Amino acid sequence: MEPDVSKPRGTAAQLGVYIGGANRACSQPNLNAAWISHNQAAPHVWGIMPIWVGPQMPNPSCQTTAVYNSYISLNTTTAYTQGWNEAAAALAAAGSSGLGMDLTGMPIAVDIEGYVANSGCRAAAQAYVDGWDAYLQRPPAQKAGVYGSQCATFLTDFTTIAHVPDFVWFAYLE
Repeated sequence: MEPDVSKPRGTAAQLGVYIGGANRACSQPNLNAAWISHNQAAPHVWGIMPIWVGPQMPNPSCQTTAVYNSYISLNTTTAYTQGWNEAAAALAAAGSSGLGMDLTGMPIAVDIEGYVANSGCRAAAQAYVDGWDAYLQRPPAQKAGVYGSQCATFLTDFTTIAHVPDFVWFAYLE
């Protein structure tokens, strides 16, 4: 049963687990009900946060360093639909990974890697997250979230969309 993510006494953690998506880096062969149960019961683990790594911003339009398996469309209507469809896939993956049969209220974060600050890229990211949130916030609602970098994901852009994320989780890189 590996890895054991128990934290030392006196600390607490939310355990982020990549449950799927076209751009997930590894297959997570140990992600099953037994692993979930073991780590949810670990001392000082508050809970498990499912993370979905779906399409990312396109290269070279919105970023110049990374190559991904799947990209968010710069057409905002298409990007919204992509977000909706990715949320549906993430919810199905969360259910089949052993996170529980009743996923009501479960937080699920979409991982959006950094991108450039032009208006087209930012609008596409907003549309994608809006679709993600719209799907997950339907009854029975989950908690729709966004995970990204503090400096290159423009997380405040998501405060003005129709379906605002229930939470934002950011990486602070020093």
